[in-house]
Amino acid sequence: MRDFDAQTTSARGRNARGQTTIDFGIGVSLFLMTVVFIFIFIPSMFTPFVSDQSSSITADRTADTLATDLFLSGDDGPYTLDGGCTVAFFSQFEEDSPSPPPSRCQYESFYAKESEIISNALGSGSPSTYANISDEADRQDVEEEYLREVLGLSDTTGIEITIERINSSASQNIARVRNRDGYDTELRVGSTPPIHGNVIAAQRTVHMEYRDFNTGAYKEADFRLFVRMW
Repeated sequence: MRDFDAQTTSARGRNARGQTTIDFGIGVSLFLMTVVFIFIFIPSMFTPFVSDQSSSITADRTADTLATDLFLSGDDGPYTLDGGCTVAFFSQFEEDSPSPPPSRCQYESFYAKESEIISNALGSGSPSTYANISDEADRQDVEEEYLREVLGLSDTTGIEITIERINSSASQNIARVRNRDGYDTELRVGSTPPIHGNVIAAQRTVHMEYRDFNTGAYKEADFRLFVRMW
């Protein structure tokens, strides 16, 4: 009887130890799987929010830079743009606008680094002047490269800058004015924002004197400066 009890106790001990080992193995496996899940999936869940926040800050900073520095000549306060410098910034990419921006402007002219910017945007063997680029997509790539250069943006940043009329009844709100050479200029530069995807926009209300593109008369008005990034 004693031997039978001893054998039973020994068997129970072996069974208990075997069950404990299995439980321990399952527990460790579940723990490791949980750790792997956290390291792989959790960071990616927050990535879009971090990216959006960074893009929003960059767009806001760029809008401020334009409205309080680059589009000013020093004579007026923030958000009161120098019409000549502002229009010249956009008209650099008009076919009928050979004149460089006035020397008082705060930004570096596209013409100063034209061939280098074109080469960076389109690669070697590309045309040396913007006027010789016929493809619209290539033109927008060059404009975008210039904006990244002037504004200190990363090489992967997509950007469009527009100045738009406030409370306009026209179907197209982007302002059109007469530039210093007497030609019509649309106040838009950069690439066209994608239809699908996340586009961050920042805007500032600005005041500017300009020449009406129909009559050539000087006028003043408030506009909205938009910076769109993706």
